[in-house]
Amino acid sequence: MSKSISCRANSCNDCRQGRVACDCLCHLGGTPPYKLVRTNDPGTSHMAAAQIDPTRLEDLVLSTIRRFGQGGCISDEVRAMHPDLSYSSVTARYKALSDKDLIQTDTRKRPGDSGRQQRIMWATSHYLPLAPTTADGQYLMPLGVSDEE
Repeated sequence: MSKSISCRANSCNDCRQGRVACDCLCHLGGTPPYKLVRTNDPGTSHMAAAQIDPTRLEDLVLSTIRRFGQGGCISDEVRAMHPDLSYSSVTARYKALSDKDLIQTDTRKRPGDSGRQQRIMWATSHYLPLAPTTADGQYLMPLGVSDEE
């Protein structure tokens, strides 16, 4: 086994067990500041982007989503677990985590606190894709599986 890379968050079992290959954000790298602002944003936004620690926030949001397991969660549920963080501090992390293939979404939604539908998010390790369906909505059975017993 190669030498372990120390995990800044020490939140990953692979890190704690001395494995190098893990999916914690300390090893994948944080989001660079230029991805946190638009090119036409004011200078103060660029300075603020350079001063935050997106890796810490991404790790916090990812660990929260992982806690929901195979049931997944919606944004309101993630935000409710971190009332001390602003709306944008939490919600801005979803795209970065999705771009790194650490979280998954599909067409499934649940109602949020407002009653509006929100996409369900899963940590990639807990994601179970929807079963394929035909044009009329019937589920397709895998080869060798029958719905008759």
